[in-house]
Amino acid sequence: MAEDLITMEDMAAIFEVTDALGIHRESVRVELNKKDPGSIQRVADGMVEITLPVNESAEIFCKKATYRPRSHGVRTGRLCTRL
Repeated sequence: MAEDLITMEDMAAIFEVTDALGIHRESVRVELNKKDPGSIQRVADGMVEITLPVNESAEIFCKKATYRPRSHGVRTGRLCTRL
């Protein structure tokens, strides 16, 4: 089930978004296995935890997350300004 593991391209898509938002890379924790529906959340230690979905590209998932953060467990109006 190699397709269920994240790739370097997946990480590049994640970092493209988090870098643009000013989120330090050491503050991002990414699950190595993909799991539907995917999630993005800030946890108690201040880290941003990301699980990519199996049935959607990382690029699309990350772009959607910047517009629909509440669907990914983020409590603010915009992922861009709060993570």
